[in-house]
Amino acid sequence: MLHQNSPGIMPAVKENGCAFMCALYLGEAHFDRHYNTDDVNSIWESAIANGIITGDLNGDGIVAGPKEGRIQSWGALMRHLELPLRIVMRTHAGKPTHLHNPAMGIPPGCFGICAWQFEIVHFVIGTERPVEYDPWYGGSRTVRYGAPQADGLRIFQRIG
Repeated sequence: MLHQNSPGIMPAVKENGCAFMCALYLGEAHFDRHYNTDDVNSIWESAIANGIITGDLNGDGIVAGPKEGRIQSWGALMRHLELPLRIVMRTHAGKPTHLHNPAMGIPPGCFGICAWQFEIVHFVIGTERPVEYDPWYGGSRTVRYGAPQADGLRIFQRIG
């Protein structure tokens, strides 16, 4: 599996692609998908072109500013990746906004993408150390020194 800091990955993904790379990880780990660097870069660019991920909002030529490189719709991203997953819960301000109680953990048969906080917010697969997948090769400082955010869990359920 590639990481957001793997050679050949475009700078915008390196800067803001942790949640995106977690979605790709679910494809590789659980749905027999395989992505190379060209695939990752192309999918990122097409997701921006289709409004699934925010692009260069301030016109400076890079996707690295506030609110840039953010997933606008997890459902749209999963459809774009052709992954049979639907979001069943996203916490916001510590409260669930969909169908699941976060205190129950990740239900069997579901997958979780979790935001951790240290100096920055960083998405990974896992709610405790060691995480299943950290998109930063070598391990991020956020996972090493931070903690999962109370409002940072997204749970996905297989469709069909």
